Amino acid sequence: MMAPPPPPQLMDELVEEVLLRLPPDDPASLVRAALVCRRWCRLFSDAGFRRRFRIFHRTPPMLGIYCSSAGVSTFVRTSSCPPIANRKNFDVIDVRHGRVLRTRDFRGPWMNVLVVCDPITDEQTELPLLPASWDLVPSSVGWNASVLCASNGSCDHLDCNHGAFLVVLVITVSDLIYVYTYSSEAGTWSKPATTQGLADRPIDWHWRPNSAVVGNALYVKFQYSKSFLKFDLATQGMIVIHPPTSRHYEHNTVLVATEDDGLGFAIVEDEKLYLWLGNASPDRHVGWAQSRVINFKTVLPDSAYSKFDVVGFAHGVAILFLRVNDEIFTLDLKSCKVRYICKDNGRMNDMFPYVSFCTPVGAAYSSEGLRVGTSCAPQTT
Repeated sequence: MMAPPPPPQLMDELVEEVLLRLPPDDPASLVRAALVCRRWCRLFSDAGFRRRFRIFHRTPPMLGIYCSSAGVSTFVRTSSCPPIANRKNFDVIDVRHGRVLRTRDFRGPWMNVLVVCDPITDEQTELPLLPASWDLVPSSVGWNASVLCASNGSCDHLDCNHGAFLVVLVITVSDLIYVYTYSSEAGTWSKPATTQGLADRPIDWHWRPNSAVVGNALYVKFQYSKSFLKFDLATQGMIVIHPPTSRHYEHNTVLVATEDDGLGFAIVEDEKLYLWLGNASPDRHVGWAQSRVINFKTVLPDSAYSKFDVVGFAHGVAILFLRVNDEIFTLDLKSCKVRYICKDNGRMNDMFPYVSFCTPVGAAYSSEGLRVGTSCAPQTT
């Protein structure tokens, strides 16, 4: 007897509908699907399909976190993501819109270059030193920097990791604040926007490596007070925002960008997490309303813990990072689910989540993750 003919192949359109529904938070499953046959691999390799995949899911997964301490950053994977480029002797300053901002030396960008990189492809852009000559004692200067898409609020950030970007550098000397902006399109630093007398007190020239982009404004938090700076990317104007009163202000606080493009503020007091939302008024002041209170003892594992701290926020996926004694957990603000991440041992000062779509193109997969040939479209919002 002759063997029956093979069943007819599904149309590419139907196969795409199936592949679109694969979970983006498990890149390994995408690779396995791409390896089924050349036809499926060709579908994955199509830029139009990858774009439709991101649009279909909208919310990218969190692939991992950069943990910085003492001038060294390590990457901790939280999914089956590919091996991430993690160069030695670099410290991460900011992660956003698929890009990582690093520096070799925290003495300042007037003495050492800042580097913007794609951690999947390891493509790097070294920024020039500041055009000014800073004859300053490093201990008397506070600074922070943020990287973001250069779209001026018109981008959905689904596929902009290889497009134009900005780096905003904030420098404080006593009560003077300077803000420089680097444009990848121009390849140079702008002249500084400057203001005086905005800090609450002289010691406020230090900054926490925690920032948020809301609309066309960048918010950067002071290290030693509750306040944070709002920098308007269009007008170059600066004002200081004062969050709600709290007994604890040096740590236990992070800025939060909400899903509806609003500004939020998370703070830990005693054994509870308080979430506040801000509303700007016509006179440029921000009014605050408490939105949620979460008791840690109702959501965290029952153990002998005594100290809580909020150490980071994954913008776009509404996930907070918590330090509980010597352990790091994530708290999903939508579901209130808690997930253990790793041990801390006091070495993780700052955490920067890497939120990204990752789709394969002719990739191979092993126990170590995706191999060379992977195409990823990072997204951090």
